[in-house]
Amino acid sequence: MNENGTLAKLFELFINNKYVDWRLCGYSAHVIGRLYKAVPLPTEFGMKIVRYLKWMAIYTNEYFFKLSLESFHLLAECEQNHDLILEHLCYFPLYLFEKHDLILEEEFLTGMNQILELEKNKIKPDNLINFLKLIINLFKYGTLETKVNVIKQISINRLEILSNNQNSGVSQYAKQALDYFRQFDQEKERMEIEKGNDKKKKKEKDQESEQNEQKK
Repeated sequence: MNENGTLAKLFELFINNKYVDWRLCGYSAHVIGRLYKAVPLPTEFGMKIVRYLKWMAIYTNEYFFKLSLESFHLLAECEQNHDLILEHLCYFPLYLFEKHDLILEEEFLTGMNQILELEKNKIKPDNLINFLKLIINLFKYGTLETKVNVIKQISINRLEILSNNQNSGVSQYAKQALDYFRQFDQEKERMEIEKGNDKKKKKEKDQESEQNEQKK
């Protein structure tokens, strides 16, 4: 798509003020997000695309909320996109239209989770599934820091509730996310034990060295 200029045209639609239609920008951001499935977003426009997708998710309507989540879980298949997805600023302009500046009081995943807990969204399994796919991909492809960040925003209790959802797709992905959470807890516990053992060995070695010095 780079070769035939399609991507450039999509980005032109995304940033061109003459269209004055946020929906056109939204569709463009969604398509670009899907095109960069498992691929790092370019530095020249990656931040703008991700921030617009966040604005779509929080401030537009249910349809564009769905498109946003679809894009995010695909982008999350690439570790290099994780910092952009998890970026949290209380206020940041989109540099597109002043009236669309985004004010985000919660962490992004926390905000998405709160929207999905609303009564009207509990009967929309596709959104829950895409949200769970996002969490799974952040864990599957993310760094230790990313995993810690996700766990701070999404509770195991929330995933346990979703694992009992009547929709088989929701329960399946919730159980998969739970497995990642629990594996991480076990890994973290193992690392803490190893760290404690290393400290103990170092202390014993230092004591032994001190005793040898005293004997001299």
